[in-house]
Amino acid sequence: MIKDEKLLDAIDEQEGINATIESIKKRIGVPAFGFDHLSRRANVRAASVVLKNLGLLEVIAVDKSISLTTGEVLRPDILCFNPESRTLVVFEVKRDKLTERQAVTELAGYEQELRNTLPFLGNFDVNFVLISTHWDVLLNHAVANFNTWSGKNCLALKVSTDQRPFTLACHLPDAWQLRGSSTLPHEAL
Repeated sequence: MIKDEKLLDAIDEQEGINATIESIKKRIGVPAFGFDHLSRRANVRAASVVLKNLGLLEVIAVDKSISLTTGEVLRPDILCFNPESRTLVVFEVKRDKLTERQAVTELAGYEQELRNTLPFLGNFDVNFVLISTHWDVLLNHAVANFNTWSGKNCLALKVSTDQRPFTLACHLPDAWQLRGSSTLPHEAL
């Protein structure tokens, strides 16, 4: 799909991401920045940024080590380059619940090795796509943290294997149980 430039068209739920981005842009006044709001906003922003960079991708490596150190293996599933936005896109596919525990650690390792190779990469020069059939609490929290507090751009995609061909949909991870609170408790700071 990447080589045929059909990946972006195959991802469902993009309209929801775009609508939320437009809603954020239209807000008037000073919003109450509860944690729920900050996390959701960061995850929507990250998804939007990555989606914009998924066109015109050139595949650089498929399941090959990108490590410069002999004997060390850092193997993203797919590494692509978007020549238009000059962005690297790292794809990581998690096929079962047992491997998803280390997903974000792997992405961070790949990013570090790319920065070792290309030391002048900026924060927006590396995008991530994490694809999984299962999105449990740990994986949701890890991706939400990656986007919210680390300022990364990671698109979470959920694979549905109920039908053939498989379907992909944007997934907005939850960082924690929604509390509905718009302020911090007085003792929090």
